[in-house]
Amino acid sequence: MGKVLQHPRCLNCHPVEGGPLQGDAMVPHQPPVMRGDAGFGAVGMRCSTCHGNPGESRNPAPGSQDLFRRLTQTWIDAGAHCPA
Repeated sequence: MGKVLQHPRCLNCHPVEGGPLQGDAMVPHQPPVMRGDAGFGAVGMRCSTCHGNPGESRNPAPGSQDLFRRLTQTWIDAGAHCPA
């Protein structure tokens, strides 16, 4: 799960702090954009304004959604412990 959650494909749209990033180098998004109240871009600058299927040329996160779902469920079933 950690490899997926820390992959640029995920962190670019869901960074820990600040606005969205882009590319495997995770540089600030150009043109500059801001998060709106719902987290999908400010009014008139929603992600979907420019991105219909964002990142079609980017490297995918490792694994598959099904594998991630199964790993997450296994973690939850084991008590959802977070290592220090």
